[in-house]
Amino acid sequence: MRFRLHPNMRATLTQISASTAESTQVDPSRERGSAPRTLRHIVQVETNLLRFPFFALHTKGLRDIDAKEVRGTRLENGQSHEFVFRVSRNTDHLYPGPLSRKAHFALLSLLRKQGFPFRNPIAFTWRQLAREMQVAYSGSTTISRLKDALHSTLGAMIKSSYALKEGESRITLPARERGYMLYSECLFINDRRVDGTIADQNFVTLSDWYLANLNSLYAAPIDYALWNRLNDRSPLASRLYEFLLFNFSAAIDTFTINYAKLCQFLPAKVEPYASQAKEQLAPAFRLLLEEGIVGAVNWTIGKRDDLQLNVTRGLHLNESLRLPKPNADVQQAMTTPSRAAIQPDLFDSVTTSESTNTLSPAERLVQQFHAAWSGEPATPGSLGELTAAKECLDRYGFDLASHLLPKVIKRLREKFPDAKTFGAARPYFTELHAEHEKRQRIADISKATNLKEEMEAEQHRQNEVRKATLESAWHSLPIADQNSIRESVVGKNPRLLLDKHPVLLHRFCLDELGRRSVPTD
Repeated sequence: MRFRLHPNMRATLTQISASTAESTQVDPSRERGSAPRTLRHIVQVETNLLRFPFFALHTKGLRDIDAKEVRGTRLENGQSHEFVFRVSRNTDHLYPGPLSRKAHFALLSLLRKQGFPFRNPIAFTWRQLAREMQVAYSGSTTISRLKDALHSTLGAMIKSSYALKEGESRITLPARERGYMLYSECLFINDRRVDGTIADQNFVTLSDWYLANLNSLYAAPIDYALWNRLNDRSPLASRLYEFLLFNFSAAIDTFTINYAKLCQFLPAKVEPYASQAKEQLAPAFRLLLEEGIVGAVNWTIGKRDDLQLNVTRGLHLNESLRLPKPNADVQQAMTTPSRAAIQPDLFDSVTTSESTNTLSPAERLVQQFHAAWSGEPATPGSLGELTAAKECLDRYGFDLASHLLPKVIKRLREKFPDAKTFGAARPYFTELHAEHEKRQRIADISKATNLKEEMEAEQHRQNEVRKATLESAWHSLPIADQNSIRESVVGKNPRLLLDKHPVLLHRFCLDELGRRSVPTD
């Protein structure tokens, strides 16, 4: 049996549902009459990060990466310039990798939902961010990983010379000693704000230059659902999607690039032989072909015997550049990115390099100790010190040991100021680790309490929305239908004497209306 809703009631429910829906669209690239493949959720991605690689695509070797650098020559206004784009990590955190990248795109999605023009800060709960990232939420473990990922991005510094561009004027941002960052602040729940109050949500504040570029439309629209699909199967494919979207935005149908140059922008290892290069990129391009991002990929040999790719724009990419945007005042400007907005640069030569730390984790921990204790970071460490450091690493791991080290140094100065080697610090690691675990347990209890309150508040909000929806639908029903539902409810609950309790009767009627509104077999 299917309960048929009155036309007025169906219209009311549809309107209310539409008013609370997200700004998603059915994929227009599918064939007419076929089932929709997915909902399209569009986010704006800043152009500089479409051109240059900021995040590492893989976790392999991530712990050893200190910096990534892209340099070469480019043409601007008829002149050739040496450009440098260098991203270096904060020594307290890993280089931003796949999880940082996925979290950043999720933040851009949350930012888009706030409406245009975009504003700081981006507010979210951990459960909300995990849902936006499409990753499983498992309490404190997930929170710890997400914090580390966001801290990695927060601490990463961009040094730019003729690389980054300013969105409003489309001219090169000036080189500056302090560099550029994507985030200016990460504030987490229970952190103390500047005004002394306690944060009841998480907040990420985008840097001024980055937010200004997004608001000046120096960005391109990415299908976030599609990006996630690609990224789950191949991070290289999702990065290719970003890079090709930038290059195809200049109203060209076929994009030609040397294989070696393409690898610098992804970044990816440059294979020495054509057969290896094709094998390297074939899985990623196969996914892009399946999704309609590219129409064809042809490998050719250039004039200088360079291996080249000719990539043809796909139907899906055509549609994604014509999606309507949320703000009517800027709809015309944002409908299709203008050529002036994201015209691809002319790069004569490009090389990418990676700075890695060749020291072992034990050697790095000992050097950090001496740098903090005596100001001599180059101290190699004795065999006994390295043995003690390895024992600490076996027990706590490098990240936790590095986190505890400043507190160990402080405790060591108080209790053993004449210490000279890392071995003297070993007992204080044990002592401070126990204190750390105690604070972590208290923090976990606090977070669990906050999470419970958050879930209860969300359930209350959903109940209120459902109640408002049913109230509106109830008032749109003809009187005869209302009376029919009342009679049915009273007949099913004769012992409650609902006729004498109008408020309770009305609540039962709304519940009955809600059950009838859901189709059943």
